[in-house]
Amino acid sequence: MPLLQKPVWERRDNAWSLCDSLANVELTRFEHGSWFPFSPDGTRFVTRIGGVATVWSLRPEERASVAPPLDDAKLELLWGMLYAEDPAEAYDAICSFQLAGNEGVPFLAGKIIECEGDERFMRSCIANLDHPSWDVRKAAAEALTKMGHAAKPTLEYASENGSSETAFLAQMLLRRLRGKTDVLNGCRLQRARAMLALHRIGTPAAREALEAVVQQAPLTTEAAIADKILSFW
Repeated sequence: MPLLQKPVWERRDNAWSLCDSLANVELTRFEHGSWFPFSPDGTRFVTRIGGVATVWSLRPEERASVAPPLDDAKLELLWGMLYAEDPAEAYDAICSFQLAGNEGVPFLAGKIIECEGDERFMRSCIANLDHPSWDVRKAAAEALTKMGHAAKPTLEYASENGSSETAFLAQMLLRRLRGKTDVLNGCRLQRARAMLALHRIGTPAAREALEAVVQQAPLTTEAAIADKILSFW
């Protein structure tokens, strides 16, 4: 069984965010207040905002928004919730997957492994860094720059294993990333939340799904997150 890590409070964008330390995923966020003690078992916490104290639950049976069994419509609904801007809504979806156990594992595994497409695109951009045409090399560099930290594992690999031209450009792009915060958003955040759900499901099938990400898309940030989660299994 995996070891579940106690969430931690972090200051982000002038708000307090409760984060899962493994996947670097927000579970909930408060714009105001500063007093958030946990219960001894880590499943509840208290906020004090405007002199009013409120007890909040992190227990999956109290937070799940969709009850099992999970049919196709429910699975797609929960997948959409994992994309939500509101971290609390996404956390409710994580809890729903957790309570459903293996029911949602094949669905989540299929969605997460779509990052293989991102890796294929990044690999093609890396290959084009050594293209004879300057315009092609420039376009590849610009595409990798737009990907930000999502391209970091691929660039690190290219800087050590590519041709001299590829390694030079990869190192230049890596230098541009230094000092920039890696902010998970969009599909990357959705997949990270899905991997957190697999971790919380905690079955052998869920572990196999995470191992598949590491094996099939090793040069992605998704693989890095999956590898970190597996280290606590």
